[in-house]
Amino acid sequence: MSVSLKKLLEDPFGPYPDQYILNPTWARRGSFRPTLTSVQMRCAGEDIGLDETELLDEAPPTSRFVKNDVEVTGALEIERLDWLSDQGKTWLSHDLRKRDDEKSTSTRASRLTLEEVYGMGLIAVRRFRLDDDPESLVLFAENEKRSFRLASLDVKTFSLSRNFIERYTIRRMMQQLILGCDTPITERDIEWLVQQYFKQVIPLDKDIRYIYNPNIAGIVTNSRGALKLSTPRHSRPVHKAEIRKIFAKHAEWILADHIVVRQSPNARYLDIPQWHKFVQQVKFVFDPPAPGRRVDIATSLTKFGGKREDWQRRLDNAIRSPLHWQQRRELEKAPQRATPKIIPSVQPSSHQQNPAKPPIRARVVPDIEFQYDSDFSEASTPPASDSESEAADQRLVEKVPWYCRVPPELEESQHVWRCPGCKTYHIDLLHPAEEELEEIPEYYAEILRSKDWQKVTDARLLTAFGHLVSNHYEEHLKKLGIQLVTEDGEVSVRKWPEERARRKSRRLNRI
Repeated sequence: MSVSLKKLLEDPFGPYPDQYILNPTWARRGSFRPTLTSVQMRCAGEDIGLDETELLDEAPPTSRFVKNDVEVTGALEIERLDWLSDQGKTWLSHDLRKRDDEKSTSTRASRLTLEEVYGMGLIAVRRFRLDDDPESLVLFAENEKRSFRLASLDVKTFSLSRNFIERYTIRRMMQQLILGCDTPITERDIEWLVQQYFKQVIPLDKDIRYIYNPNIAGIVTNSRGALKLSTPRHSRPVHKAEIRKIFAKHAEWILADHIVVRQSPNARYLDIPQWHKFVQQVKFVFDPPAPGRRVDIATSLTKFGGKREDWQRRLDNAIRSPLHWQQRRELEKAPQRATPKIIPSVQPSSHQQNPAKPPIRARVVPDIEFQYDSDFSEASTPPASDSESEAADQRLVEKVPWYCRVPPELEESQHVWRCPGCKTYHIDLLHPAEEELEEIPEYYAEILRSKDWQKVTDARLLTAFGHLVSNHYEEHLKKLGIQLVTEDGEVSVRKWPEERARRKSRRLNRI
């Protein structure tokens, strides 16, 4: 062979559809997550980014990614041949020989095989693992139960995803600030955020190493995993207005993230009425209304998907009854401190009805909105949209499995729970799957990783367990085409968003 193997393999092959080229049994649930680099997103022949595709509510029917599929391509380093399907080996072998013929000056056809390439020992083997990295971007394949970690984005895709990345980076930082103190949610406003930023984040800048050689010895990390300098840095002075402007840039998205109908209330980390006032101030300064008109926040929130009337209803409910939208158990001296009915039940080993009373958590952490409730009430107000009428559809209520209506039971003497619906899925609290821990709040995931609990009656463990069960039950509900939504303290059953999108698409096609 006249061409070096390194030269032959320096450019990626493909692109190939992952559902055809990859082994269907490879990198499934519980296995490590493969990494994609130089990820590019395109729709209808043009570049597209996460700013446009990842909305908080349903995208309007006119959106290009509703009418057309979004194609995602990225470079995947194949470490072993058993990662590939038989079809994938055939395709890759053909393209390998074709490239060898094109680059070679020899007149003889190439006979190079994949087995020879992987037997030469010239490919560096790296095991990609997803460590404790809550800021990772994860892509879930549509046709396979497989997911990929996105290590880097194409330049154009990154440019069209800046807002998405900034928003969730800020959201993650807010959660860290909240975990760093015990301030009740009613006192968390913009001034509190700025104060905590100077108290918790600014001091870290003097020690964090931004440019480093990963091969040097003696690297030291801080409590958040960031590399530390050998001597403190003299950082430039930062004004409060600079930090306030960072939060102001994404103030509307933070508000929308609080009040949008979600399966999990992880976004409820600030006082909604006070943050709403801050959003009004930001809008008045940067986008002042016409003389004689008021700031219309509901219309502005439609940029994140959904309709104006839905956003206005959510705003009114959140401002009028913030306790339904915020974490009631985090309020100090709250008049109602009873344990919510959504807490998983723990049965004594003797099978007697003697449930333990979980202690009140001192940590300020999000509560969980589980996917089961026996109260499927109809909306108190007349239906104003398709989604509200679907919530009142009794046929949808009848589709809810019985096990989603009652709390999951966990005996005191056991640490393994088996799903009563599918009989094959189970949760081992002593050895939870890392991929499942990545899908629940980091605070509870760390409790399970560190095994920082003595009994299964531990309130923190029960909440973490509830997160895992809720995520699994959500898969059952998705297969049935339904979801449970809590609004204004009431639980309603609605069609799964994808089902509604397809139904609306069919309506538009008929029109």
